[in-house]
Amino acid sequence: MTDTSSAITALRSLAALYKAIVQAVKDEAIIMEQVFPAPGDALVMFVTRLYEQRVQVSLLAYNQQGSIKQTATPRL
Repeated sequence: MTDTSSAITALRSLAALYKAIVQAVKDEAIIMEQVFPAPGDALVMFVTRLYEQRVQVSLLAYNQQGSIKQTATPRL
């Protein structure tokens, strides 16, 4: 896999992750407005949890793939 195709794959993966996160936040915001007296506070906690569960894990996985690629590629 070339560097260009790796970059394209990574960008597509990040775009899909972003799209899923935006949709999840929109869906939950609607529910939170109906349920919580202070929906903004609840939304902040939700986004923090979402970051911890989805974004951080995805970035770590991507970073590890980059590290594996760098160590697997011999340097001349």
